[in-house]
Order: sequence, then C-alpha cells, then structure tokens
Amino acid sequence: MMEKLIINILKQFPLSVHSIEIVKDFNIQKWHNDKHFKILVNNTAYSARFISIHRSNNDSVKIIEEQIIFTEFLVENRIPFMQIVKSRMNERFLSVLIDNQSYRFILFKWIDGIHINNFNHMITEKVGMMAAGFHETAARFKSNSFPKKSHLIAYEGFVNSLIVELNSTEILEENKTLLSEYLELTKLHINNAQTDQFEFIIQSDLNPLNIIWDIEDQTIKGIVDFESITYVDRIEGLAWIIKWYSKSSETSNDRSKNLTEKFMNKFSEHFQIGTEHIDRLSSLLWLSGCIN
Repeated sequence: MMEKLIINILKQFPLSVHSIEIVKDFNIQKWHNDKHFKILVNNTAYSARFISIHRSNNDSVKIIEEQIIFTEFLVENRIPFMQIVKSRMNERFLSVLIDNQSYRFILFKWIDGIHINNFNHMITEKVGMMAAGFHETAARFKSNSFPKKSHLIAYEGFVNSLIVELNSTEILEENKTLLSEYLELTKLHINNAQTDQFEFIIQSDLNPLNIIWDIEDQTIKGIVDFESITYVDRIEGLAWIIKWYSKSSETSNDRSKNLTEKFMNKFSEHFQIGTEHIDRLSSLLWLSGCIN
C-alpha cells in the first residue's frame, strides 16, 4: 500500500520512475506519527518523509515552508544540509491523506554515511567547527514566521509543576528534602541563565542522530533534521550542542571537561563567545544535562 502511494506521489516530481523500492522503514518511534522511508528510485536513494499535521505547534504550512527555505539557504552557503527535491510545480512539499490523516510529503536527496555516538577530541573539534559555521550562516537569515522563545520558559514550567507535585504528594521527608534542595539549585541556575538581551538565531537539532559522517575520513557529510528548525537563543542553542558532544558516548551521563574545551576552542576560532556569556553558558549546560 505504501509503495503504491509513494509511486503515485512521485508522479508529481521530475523523476521518470522505472523502478522503486522501499529500502528501510524508520517508523519505530511513534510519538510524532511521522512516516519516514529510505527509497530507491531507479537505484538512486531518497529520503521520503510524511510529516504529520499534528506533529507540534510549529506545523503550519507557513512554518514548514520557512523551515525548508532555511535548509536551502544553508546549502547555498555550503552548510552540508540534506537537499530537497521540488515537485514539477516547484512545490517544496505536497499535502496527502493516509487513513484520513493529513500529512505533508517532502522528498530529500539521501545522504549516505554513518552516525557517530562515541566522541573523541577529533570528532568534537569537527562538530565545534561545523556548529560555528552553522551559527555564522544562520545569523544572516531573518524570518518573520518562526517564534522567538527561550528554553528557560520550559525549564521554569517544569520546575513549577514539580513543586506542585512535591507539595501535594506524600513522600518520605528525607526524599522531600533532597528534591526541594535540587529544585532550589535548579531555580538558581535558571535565574543565572536569564538575560535581557537574548540573541535569537535559527538552529536545527544537531544531536548525533542528525549528523551523518563519512565512514572513511570521518568528515561531516550532512545534517538531516529539519523539523526542529526554529529560532533559539544562541547561547541556549550552544549549550544543547555541547550537551551532546561533551559526552564520551551516547549512553554516558558524564560530561568531559577536555571534550568541552576542544569543542569551545574550535567554535571560538570562528564565532566568538564573549566573557559576559560564560557564567550564563555554565548554568545552561547544567540545566540541559540535569533537567532534560
């Protein structure tokens, strides 16, 4: 059924379809109801994505269009983002129905490579350079479509909900004391991370599952996440990247000072972080590691 649907959809693209094969179904995680497939069309690989209309609050036609336009901007500026394939009518996505559910179909060129989940100095330095180039380029893109919202709002909401639970649930006094102290420490970091001068730039989710590496020379071949593209405060976005790449492995919760320094040294060669941001970045790193 899905293969037949994709064949019909591809008739609207500038592809002469002689053969098609669904090579891989990535629909293991169901929280967003998206459908994602690796397909071969005439032995050329593509990423076929069906984005659920109910995915998030940022799923309007205007938002998705702007997200894809941003990826095109990145590619034009030599940031290795996956490249979209437009329809014959020059559309960036098509609206389709599957089992009476609305989706937006987007076709990208496939990027072959591997994910790297164990990080060393060399890998972390390369990510630092890539992130600096990404930020430098993204700072030149202006959008009236993406919301500008600090992560601190979500942190505050989460802490407040825990405080309500703490005060309304019967738990051991010893545990209650420990949790209260932890929440007070969290509030201190949130307060320290506040600023009256947010610097919003556009960023994607650059976690290790969204970065494709060349298996031979371990260079970054591409970035494959576009659904998370939106405005983020630059220092908050930086903290999230460091959160991922300061770990020696994907499953480790320990952060490496040496890896963090390697990342920051390379990042700062291309995109400077002022000394006035260091304390704030430190608290944001704590929050990204201890609250998420």
